[in-house]
Amino acid sequence: MIYAEALMVTILVFIGGFCSYTDIRDGIVPNKVILFGFLLGCAIHGIYLLCGAAEYYPSWLINMAIADIAAFGMFFVKMWAAGDAKLFMLLYFLTPPRIFDSGTLTHSVVPYIFIFVPALFWMAVDSMVRLIRKEARIHQKISIKEIITGSVSVIIETTAFYCVWTCLFPNFVNQQAMLVAALTFVYAYVCGSVDAMKRWYAVALHAAVVIIMLIIGKWSITFPEWQDYLLMLFVVFFQRFCAMYNYQLIPTGMVKRGMILSMETVMLFRASRVKGLPNDLSEELTARISEEEANAVRRWGKSAFGKPNIWIVRKVPFAIMIFIGFVGWIGFRVLGR
Repeated sequence: MIYAEALMVTILVFIGGFCSYTDIRDGIVPNKVILFGFLLGCAIHGIYLLCGAAEYYPSWLINMAIADIAAFGMFFVKMWAAGDAKLFMLLYFLTPPRIFDSGTLTHSVVPYIFIFVPALFWMAVDSMVRLIRKEARIHQKISIKEIITGSVSVIIETTAFYCVWTCLFPNFVNQQAMLVAALTFVYAYVCGSVDAMKRWYAVALHAAVVIIMLIIGKWSITFPEWQDYLLMLFVVFFQRFCAMYNYQLIPTGMVKRGMILSMETVMLFRASRVKGLPNDLSEELTARISEEEANAVRRWGKSAFGKPNIWIVRKVPFAIMIFIGFVGWIGFRVLGR
């Protein structure tokens, strides 16, 4: 059994490392490599089951299912590219089931902690280096009023979300506290990102839920400790600090396939007669330009309305973050047992 586990982890390291390299070099996670890893994983899992590991699979399967749904959700809301989500699913599939604890769904959340904590650290260090180098950046206005109103709205909506879970599934909330906390965090992200959730009627509906829960005694008003307020303040300013370098100024002649152009740049194209220029203003992963569009942008740079430099959206090569996260998580589980 231990040899099958060692083989799983070896393949995980090899494929995770290779996909990290291709993501950094070319901005892609090869589908052929993902398929190859999946087929190898199926064979090894078959051997693993023959070795008597069937008892470890129920917990592994349910945790993997929840984690994979979350990965697909991040792809659906365009936080992750399709390759990132597929790599996450494959690396989870290649994680030995025996390292899981039975009776808990914590392992559907913990991999994300090991992935995003290093990612946030990298973003902070990267932003600090760029600040020290005095690199060009787009100056964005900070509205204290918008930050306060947005924060209050998210607090009301996530409180309502948590109240409903506590009322309907009290035992589940007590037993799976980490998963519920993760779901609440995801809901907070949705509330802060989706325009419909920022409307007054959406906030009012959530506030009504909180009031009802207060009246029926399912929730009581509690105030965070002063340390929690400091943490929230730190998170807001940390996000703003890292967002200073969401964009990068590059020579127009250096535009390549797969880059995402800023909204400001795409709007400049509207006054040009150059054909084939990008027209997607979203700045999402779906706005990655093709080779033909990259050629059109380079032609535009030499035209009458062209600019010598343009802004692009900085892409974080996230495959390596996923790879590092899984290696760290597996190492922590094996060494901590």
